[in-house]
Amino acid sequence: MELVDSWIKVLETVVSRVDMKFITENVINAIKDIPSLKNPLPKRQRGNRLVFCVAKHLGESNFD
Repeated sequence: MELVDSWIKVLETVVSRVDMKFITENVINAIKDIPSLKNPLPKRQRGNRLVFCVAKHLGESNFD
């Protein structure tokens, strides 16, 4: 879990500094299904943290 937490901190640091097209194609597409109900609760919780981390730094309009 510490490793995942560390990567979330890295994502928070770089997400606002990377090209939006790259974020859309690579980051958002990779994490959007993690919070799905088909996944176990711990994975969904990490997925929620990832999604909200990106949304917080890009703003809701970019995330849509």
